[in-house]
Amino acid sequence: MSWVTFEAATGGLVTVQLRHIVAIYDEQGEVKLATTAGGVHVLKDITVRRAAGIVSTAEDATAIRPEP
Repeated sequence: MSWVTFEAATGGLVTVQLRHIVAIYDEQGEVKLATTAGGVHVLKDITVRRAAGIVSTAEDATAIRPEP
């Protein structure tokens, strides 16, 4: 099980399992992360491309690591 963490625009951190990420998108200049639980989080100081890259890198690392 793999997790990623982003800084939230409202303060604090947003930590989510990779399999629960539905979308990362830009809406009127705000980068948002949508989850399977229906949550939408506004991310702080990050581009869609950078956020997607973080998720992609975490997915690649998970695919390489053998499951116990």
